[in-house]
Amino acid sequence: MATYKLIAKETLATTATSVAFSSIPQSMDDMVLIVSAREAGNAAYSRVLFTFNDPPQSTPISFRYLYASDVGGGTYGAGSGSGTTNVISAYGVAQDYNTTANVFGNLEVYFPNYSSSSVNKSWSWNGNSENNAVNPQIIAVGAGLWASTSPISKLTITTPAPSGFAVNSSFYLYGIKKA
Repeated sequence: MATYKLIAKETLATTATSVAFSSIPQSMDDMVLIVSAREAGNAAYSRVLFTFNDPPQSTPISFRYLYASDVGGGTYGAGSGSGTTNVISAYGVAQDYNTTANVFGNLEVYFPNYSSSSVNKSWSWNGNSENNAVNPQIIAVGAGLWASTSPISKLTITTPAPSGFAVNSSFYLYGIKKA
């Protein structure tokens, strides 16, 4: 049976544009990032971006994602995309400042074999933004590959929202030891 161990956590007492988990222990097999976030200012739904180790990445990151907008209204599979970049993006998970007060979007990212030095680094994610009303605004899933065998020793989470993450946005990083 797999065992989850909390590696690090951060709950914002003030607004911030980034959160970094440095010196990630290499004693676990897999890693999970859990984010509950809201934008601090007046902007549309924002992505949560993350980078490995010390950016910029010298090896490109490829990804695919699928999102549905206005899920309650029946518009499923509204969009998708793929590409290559040096920054990983998870769409629709930093809650819009203009939605219901104290409601946060959610994101979970799974990193298998993050500490291995013999395999490329892949991940999968799912996220949603909620407005505490009839229709959720965005639900998205995605996967990606960093074509590098470097172990992940640092993870930096940012948002393109100019005002950053709101107070009480929380970030949890867990290591998973396989049985």
